[in-house]
Amino acid sequence: MLRTGIENVFKHFKTVGGEGIQVSNLMAVKYRYLGQYTGEEIIQEINSMEQEGILIANDRFIMLTNIGEESIYGTFDINHGVNELMGIFQQFHVGRNQSLPIGSLLAVKHESLSPQTNKYLKDVLTEAENRGYITEGQNNSILLTDAGFEYLN
Repeated sequence: MLRTGIENVFKHFKTVGGEGIQVSNLMAVKYRYLGQYTGEEIIQEINSMEQEGILIANDRFIMLTNIGEESIYGTFDINHGVNELMGIFQQFHVGRNQSLPIGSLLAVKHESLSPQTNKYLKDVLTEAENRGYITEGQNNSILLTDAGFEYLN
């Protein structure tokens, strides 16, 4: 289905509402996601999606709207975001009352977190802190608390 192919292009580039892709990038992955469709069919579907408020397009750039983000990824779930964040602590084998350097989080966030969790990372960090899973550590780091360690185990 053509619409699914276009949505998969946005997923490929981990695009969220307010972000976009250049048309040249769309063409670079065209055969992977849209190979069987003609350029005219793709343009017609993009125009249809624009009329529905899913995206905003011009000759060079296609921006996903917040409506489009929700259409592709669903409504953001803060619980899912916290779970993904805590998975990074597992990935780095952070123990009870040990710290994860902010730089390490930033280095893996695009590969380890969903596009929506990345977009709302500040909110996710705040929620994890409010739940007592993490707290500010020394030297620009995040400390995994006892409660955070128990959450992971």
